Amino acid sequence: LWFGQLISSVGTGMSAFALGIYVYQKTGLATSSTLITLVAFLPSLLLSPLAGVLADRHDRRLLMIAGDGLSAIGLLYIIFSLKHGGNFWQIALGVGISSVFSSLLEPSYRASVTDMLKKEDYARANGLLQLAGSARFLISPIAAGFLMSLVPLWVLLLFDVATIFLTVSITFLVAGNIPKNQGQEKSSDGLISRDFWKEKEAGSGSSLWKELWEGISVLHSLREVFVLVLLCSLLTFFIGILQTMAAPMILAFSTQKTVGIILSASALGMLFASAAISAFSLKGPYLPKLRTCLFFAGLFMAGFGLQQHTAGLLLFGMAFFAMMPLANTCLDVLVRSNIENRFQGRLWGLVGILSQLGYVAAYGIAGPFSDWVLTPLLLNLRKTRGALFLPGFLTRGWSWQGPALLIFLSGLSLSLLSLWMKKHVSLALLEEAAKKSDDPG
Repeated sequence: LWFGQLISSVGTGMSAFALGIYVYQKTGLATSSTLITLVAFLPSLLLSPLAGVLADRHDRRLLMIAGDGLSAIGLLYIIFSLKHGGNFWQIALGVGISSVFSSLLEPSYRASVTDMLKKEDYARANGLLQLAGSARFLISPIAAGFLMSLVPLWVLLLFDVATIFLTVSITFLVAGNIPKNQGQEKSSDGLISRDFWKEKEAGSGSSLWKELWEGISVLHSLREVFVLVLLCSLLTFFIGILQTMAAPMILAFSTQKTVGIILSASALGMLFASAAISAFSLKGPYLPKLRTCLFFAGLFMAGFGLQQHTAGLLLFGMAFFAMMPLANTCLDVLVRSNIENRFQGRLWGLVGILSQLGYVAAYGIAGPFSDWVLTPLLLNLRKTRGALFLPGFLTRGWSWQGPALLIFLSGLSLSLLSLWMKKHVSLALLEEAAKKSDDPG
């Protein structure tokens, strides 16, 4: 089952990369690329709570098959559109259709780990899940960048469709060995009792909203945790800007193959840092480490925006993404240590949505701000005497200056945010709880 999802993840990542490059080259606007990314991301984010409820209440095996298989409809629609002179909005519609159906897959797939494995195997399974998920960042960009120079886009999308049907076939083959939602029974000797699940099954539809509202109230009452969640949103906002602006920036002076190589290699920084954390662990105090990671991540991001050579882009890209697992681990421990067990499920669902709103904002804002504010501003500045005082990186090729300047400014903002945190944000109580978690005795 994991192997099938690994193949599917690679195919999905290749399609996402190729479609983003394609619409940017067709329109010449970073906005087009970021909108495609937003349409692919937003439905899955918004539907994830509902998909999680469905995964608990219905057969996860069928949900995995349906989510993966039906997502091919959107890809087939895009292929049909491309063969008949498809436009941007047809591509966006197809991407949105795929995203809606794909949202069914992830919660059921992750919950099936509980159905299939013993508790002592959960950690290793989680490592495999992360490895499969990271494949779309490590393998897909470089593979798609290479294939786009050899075959038409519709052929590459057809490859993704083939990986979907391969995954569905594998799921059919192993479905008989996956118990039907047995995770509830396994939880009976832990924090969640059988009675809890009986109440869930017997509860009315309104109880779902009642529990959701209770989770919102608890999160709001935990002021310092809520501040950390807002910091998570700001972090994902800056990551989203780099993700969406990197390709338009690099394409202005290089090829799509180079874009794929740089993005894949940059993701290696994330892989190496995650492996180091797994091997050596990460102990408190977490707040100083978090601020340090954010400060250097900002500097590396700003450095990335200044580069126009492959070696420099690789160096700063890898360094930036190496900071992300460290920052995420600090945030995770600080939040997890300060939430009661009985609220963990509801609050993590809320934290997941709120923290990823930064991506939504970045995907919606970055392209238009780069195309219609920064790029015209820089072009006008060069036509005036003010151009004499501009740094050199702003005077090389006006078509890439908007994305590059946005990445540079965002990196500086992230570093300044870390300095502001040290002076104005008091989260000492969170650190105390995390310290007790590190040393229960």
